[in-house]
Amino acid sequence: KEINNIRVKKSIFIFFVFKVLYTFYGVFIFSKISNVGDAEGYLAAPINLSLTVLKNNTLLMGTLTAIIKKIVFLDFFVHLVYSLFSFYCLKLVIEELKLTRPQEYFLILMLLMPSFGTWTSIIVKESLSCSLTCIVLIWIINIINNSKLRFPLLINILALYFSFVLRPVVGFALTCLIINLYLYRINIANKYLRFFVLFSSISIITVATVVISISYIKNELLPMAEYYFNPKFTNTVGGREMGFWKTTADFYLKAPQGIFIANLGPNLFEAIQKPFLIPYFFEGLIFIFSTLYLIFSNFYLQLRRVVISPYFLLTIFFGILFVLLLNYPFGLFNAGSATRYRSSYYHIIIILLLFFYSKEKRNFDIIRATKI
Repeated sequence: KEINNIRVKKSIFIFFVFKVLYTFYGVFIFSKISNVGDAEGYLAAPINLSLTVLKNNTLLMGTLTAIIKKIVFLDFFVHLVYSLFSFYCLKLVIEELKLTRPQEYFLILMLLMPSFGTWTSIIVKESLSCSLTCIVLIWIINIINNSKLRFPLLINILALYFSFVLRPVVGFALTCLIINLYLYRINIANKYLRFFVLFSSISIITVATVVISISYIKNELLPMAEYYFNPKFTNTVGGREMGFWKTTADFYLKAPQGIFIANLGPNLFEAIQKPFLIPYFFEGLIFIFSTLYLIFSNFYLQLRRVVISPYFLLTIFFGILFVLLLNYPFGLFNAGSATRYRSSYYHIIIILLLFFYSKEKRNFDIIRATKI
């Protein structure tokens, strides 16, 4: 036990050191080669005590930053507070997962990838969103494990609410997942009725999402795409020279291709043109490969045991597919937006998949050991 504690402290300490280094990098180097102007806006914002703060993410970030600045004074220390808060919340998730040594090192390595490490270590919405969604992830893990909630229910609900305020798409997907996880846990004697309740919930949420998204795609995304994908704007706003969507249906028909482009971040051609994007290109490849590997590994382990976990299927649908589908439009426009928006859900996908993989691997090893 003592050796295990030393090992955990060592890995967490390495994680801590890199988070601090990412703050230095983000403040003094990355801000010079990329647009992080919103951080300057938050640092200059006054304290706003109106109720509007509770529903406006810009006012929320500005007010919170102003309060922190009143305490720590220097701008860099404000960045550091955001960085350390995300570090602490990620650390709590790592502890909750109870991973093996290789799994823990793999997770920490993934969390230290360049774009995610940078965007969650400075004053931006992604950093605070990362911290809050980590609390929500612990809630989800507790639900699936049927264990005592690590945080009081009110704290979990507040974290989920403000996750929704900061990143509505991510917050919506996690809300849908939690609702359906609780529905599955309802003790209904009739298994067919239980299935009907769950199926009805999934169907209603899915249909409502599609219906609402059609209007948004037509009135917001298509005009936005026409601007960003216009060749004459390619050099001025970093747009990509391609007409990706032409009709509302293209949002869904081209989703697989769009999800790949959005999660890759900068493509090879963009990375060659701008060498500083090369690390982010490889990060995108590693993220996509790791996601696919963990998904297929989970299915393989479950099929070997001839047991498919409903919790896993719900997580795949709401925690991963919903997140990727609803987020991918924002990652299409340029390489910068792709890496930044990916940082809002990157950790969610890796942590949830690794949680199930660790759980299934443990069960599979136990069964295999008993047969020997």
